[in-house]
Amino acid sequence: ASLQNYIYFDSKGETQQHSDLIQVLALRARQAGSFGPINWDLEAAYQQSSAPSVLPLPSLTAAADVYLRFLLAKVLRVDLGVKGYWHSAYHAPYYMPTDQQFALQTEGNVGGEAPLLIAYANFRLKRARFFLQMYNVGEAFMTNERLSMYKYPYNPMHLSAGVVVDLNN
Repeated sequence: ASLQNYIYFDSKGETQQHSDLIQVLALRARQAGSFGPINWDLEAAYQQSSAPSVLPLPSLTAAADVYLRFLLAKVLRVDLGVKGYWHSAYHAPYYMPTDQQFALQTEGNVGGEAPLLIAYANFRLKRARFFLQMYNVGEAFMTNERLSMYKYPYNPMHLSAGVVVDLNN
């Protein structure tokens, strides 16, 4: 991608315009498949900006969803799995809630350590889906600073449960 006259907020929160051309190279690979009851959806990307001080990007990103899918009593579809997200360390922009904008920062890195892991169980019966989800499972066995953005940590590990009903005919 090519960006010309890119407008951004600098580390002081002031609006700036980068008049030079910014080139962004992104290579993505995706693979989805199954083998018996085991299913997976994997995605990885490499990206590079020609002006990392103006447009910082993580150089590597990865996402994975691995789950077991099977039927119980020929009517209840069950999915048991784990989703994971990871990216390399970079100077992620800082969110300014007063302006509702992202500003550049060079004080700290985001990412590069442990992935965000989410374990889940889905149960589908006709038009109803029941689910259990344990968010940020890695917190139970990994100790490090996991930030979604600079100075914004991920939510702590918690269990969510719910019911989703499809009312469309």
